[in-house]
Amino acid sequence: MNQQTRSTVQALAPYTQGKGVQFFPTEEAPFPGVPVQTTAEIDAPDSSLDFVVAGPHWIEGDLPTSLLQEWRRVLVEGGRLALLVEGATLPIDVLARYVGREGGFAMDNPMPLENGSWLLKGNRSFRHCLLQVTETLGREIGREDKPEGWESELAFSLGSLLLNAGDGQNAAIFFNNALAEEPQSIEAMIGLGLSLGLQANWRGAESVLQEVLVKEPGHPIATEWLERFRNNLLRPQPSRVSDPITGSATPTQVPGL
Repeated sequence: MNQQTRSTVQALAPYTQGKGVQFFPTEEAPFPGVPVQTTAEIDAPDSSLDFVVAGPHWIEGDLPTSLLQEWRRVLVEGGRLALLVEGATLPIDVLARYVGREGGFAMDNPMPLENGSWLLKGNRSFRHCLLQVTETLGREIGREDKPEGWESELAFSLGSLLLNAGDGQNAAIFFNNALAEEPQSIEAMIGLGLSLGLQANWRGAESVLQEVLVKEPGHPIATEWLERFRNNLLRPQPSRVSDPITGSATPTQVPGL
């Protein structure tokens, strides 16, 4: 860690209250007693951490959408995110909007630090995600010249919103609608698979994600969640699983399978 980073890293200290992780190279981790995250994945349950803090290397290379989504996954509602930025190629306001949009965070104004560094901070906010989605949908629905495929995009956005809200049954309905419009949509298939998993329909979720991997071998999200759902298949299964379309206890029918 260079001298500039050492002198600015303490700006993260106020955001390390409670249970959380620090995203730093192991030998540079500045906060004793706080678990260190060095990869894009965190060994922690969903909504289980109060904070995530990260050194400036989080932004090195490509924009880390998957990293932001993983941080959102593990943070409780209202959980804090604090990130150091040094020498970003994007304007800092643009970078803050990217973090908020892609990670589902309500972002504060960027805070300037010494030597041209910045602190980006925000919190996990379902309300923020809701407002983002409804604002976008409102603009699209109100257009007279609606773009081709807007029905599928609407269904996917609503399914994503319901999935984030923990409503797997209704999310599956909208992802099925999106697939009816675009049967080859990998994103909608993954959404459907996660929705079925949220309902503990491990077999249905497994079938959908297997189909994704046939179309796109090695897809990282499908691979990760297929392994998780298969682990759940080894456990005792619930006696009844509701179909996301009919509400009955019959096996879920997945489009295209």
